[in-house]
Amino acid sequence: VSRLAVVTFGGVGMGASVVLLHLYLLNYSVKAEGLLGQLVRGVNLFSFALGILGSCGLAGVGAVPENDDSNLHIALATTFFVCFAFQMLTVTAMLELQDAYACPHSRAAKLVLLFIEWAALYGISLIFDGPRTKVAILEWTAALCVFLWMYTFSLDISAAGMTLDLVGPFSPKRGKPDRAAGPCSVEVPLLLDSF
Repeated sequence: VSRLAVVTFGGVGMGASVVLLHLYLLNYSVKAEGLLGQLVRGVNLFSFALGILGSCGLAGVGAVPENDDSNLHIALATTFFVCFAFQMLTVTAMLELQDAYACPHSRAAKLVLLFIEWAALYGISLIFDGPRTKVAILEWTAALCVFLWMYTFSLDISAAGMTLDLVGPFSPKRGKPDRAAGPCSVEVPLLLDSF
């Protein structure tokens, strides 16, 4: 059950979070013109690719137990940690340069989590062949930092009022799909006020 949860959460949950983060940065947050704008868009696209690759690595960690294939498991875990460490670094740097919506508490949390992430990864590199319990604690600390860092964007996305436009053949009267009706746009808040 835990393996399936890691695969599902890693492949679908983190991947979806990376897509939403990319859309937030692209449309709602960092706005820059000219050469700086091109650089920011390039960094955003690079961080998006890192996040998707890291999500695949996390899904692979769940699919391949360490006692079945230790080398592949370690390679997938390394992919997850390295990709997200650099995504965290590039996105946090971008947001420090300019961010229209991030509150100071959210920015501070991102910086603290970024520091803890890199410190945990450095610790893993120092004691990788050491006691397995210490390595596991550092691995879970680093993974938790990634998840919490991604969670901080829920505050920013909420502050931005970011929504998704769903386009489909919906009938306004019935609220159900209707093949005869033309496409209509439905705006869906990503974070409900009740949350």
